[in-house]
Amino acid sequence: MKRRQIARGYLLAPMAICLFSCQGGGSTVDPALNPIGLEEGDGTYGIEGNVDNSLGSLTYEIFVRSFADSNGDGIGDFQGIADKADYLQSLGVGRVWLTPIHPSPSYHGYDVDDYYSVNPEFGTMEDFSSMLETLNEHGIEVIIDMVLNHSSSTNPWFEQSYQDYRNNNQDADSMGDWYMWADSNLGGAYYQHGSAYYLGEFSSSMPDFNWDSQGFRAEVADILGFWLDKGVAGFRLDAVRYYHEENVAKNIADLNYIASICKGIDPDCFIVGENWGNGTDYYDYYASGIDSYFNFNLSIAYSSGTTIVSTAKGLTTGDQFASTVALAERNVDSSGAGKHNSWFIANHDTDRASKSLTGGDAKAAANLIYLLPGTPFMYYGEEIELRGVRGNEGTDAMRRLPMVWGEGREAEECDFPDKDNSYLASSVDQVDVGAFDAMEEPLSTINHYRRLAEVRNSYPFIATASFEAIATKTRNFYAYRLQGDGEGEDIVVVANLDEVAAEVSLPEEYASWKIDNEVRASNLKARYDGSSLGLGGHSVAILRK
Repeated sequence: MKRRQIARGYLLAPMAICLFSCQGGGSTVDPALNPIGLEEGDGTYGIEGNVDNSLGSLTYEIFVRSFADSNGDGIGDFQGIADKADYLQSLGVGRVWLTPIHPSPSYHGYDVDDYYSVNPEFGTMEDFSSMLETLNEHGIEVIIDMVLNHSSSTNPWFEQSYQDYRNNNQDADSMGDWYMWADSNLGGAYYQHGSAYYLGEFSSSMPDFNWDSQGFRAEVADILGFWLDKGVAGFRLDAVRYYHEENVAKNIADLNYIASICKGIDPDCFIVGENWGNGTDYYDYYASGIDSYFNFNLSIAYSSGTTIVSTAKGLTTGDQFASTVALAERNVDSSGAGKHNSWFIANHDTDRASKSLTGGDAKAAANLIYLLPGTPFMYYGEEIELRGVRGNEGTDAMRRLPMVWGEGREAEECDFPDKDNSYLASSVDQVDVGAFDAMEEPLSTINHYRRLAEVRNSYPFIATASFEAIATKTRNFYAYRLQGDGEGEDIVVVANLDEVAAEVSLPEEYASWKIDNEVRASNLKARYDGSSLGLGGHSVAILRK
């Protein structure tokens, strides 16, 4: 099956073009933020207004229930996502990841009742297909969450499996071994159902599949083929470490099986795995056929060491972070040729980035990862510093709060996602400025994200480039070189992680290079004389031969 051809070469949607072409004169920068006397720009902040997102590997995670409501029932839906196609395109994302879209008894959807249909609260299968078509027309691919470690206990397969197990059904269509059954309580995460016991590592309501079952493996192949035939561009695989409960070798064998199925149908199918762990075996998983895994070690999920948070806040030097990224890329490359990490600041399982990163720190964090090789992921609302932490409430619904769209767009905003805890909605202190209003503020976080995306998409080879850290020996600067295989595919990225303009000396081998592009977080233009590079606060310069 050949995936639907994605439209190419789109410009910013009309509602976004004015931001960069109609601002008028340049801004006046506080002299205290420009001690090195950088020249002020023309007010366009180093952007052209052309976001060719069709080349982009930048991916946007959408928790469907909380994103955009099209019919006024308070629940995000497929049509709501389709209605935001222009918005997504203006962010420069080339792909969206939808959290589980299948029928489920929970608000989060990670306990699936039916792998071959969609949650009716989100719309029909026709609505889903229409959404795919609309996003594709805007140069955006769609990948969906695929939960293959466990199902819901209300999935009809579970009861059928129990019946087949108790009756010792050995027929070819038996589901008796699809789940992990035992005649006695083996302790730990085993729970009773009828006269038998089953494994449910995540919850008693989420029974684990048995990946040693040939019948279940055949069903997985059918599921993957079904959704690829619907036009999805790939999958985010949930909880890949637990297919065989942390048995790395067996998990890799299962992931190879998944990859062989998907790549056999669509060689361009993109597959990323949730591999949440801080051990070195994270890199062992790159020996599988899966394209990438999320690098949790550098995300907001871990607060100590050389992380995005510590570096963006100035607690770790840019050189240290660059060295950490270089090591991560080397480790990945040694495990699987040509593969790269998937980077993110926060996602639906972590507290929001805004817990630790706001204003300039948020821009600095974006500078750290959104121009790296591989696949950077942006969690919906991160671009407007959407709030949400689990805190004392004890529910991840607080991390998956409704997107805020702005004045006059309140009808598109969703209700608190978890109906069982809807009383918590009154305790939410959310951002005041929605996405569309924030676009009218030239120096907003959302516009910084958009400028980074445009620069990334200007260099299509970034996704597969090799990474080489450049030591600046200057605390708040972060620099690296990216090299592709083609002619001219060689750039240097330099970021000033502080709010004050500063200069940094670059190695002599870059003396003849020129500034090719920049992302200005203020109206200060980058300056380079072949040795010293001056950058405004929280700004980025791209150098090229």
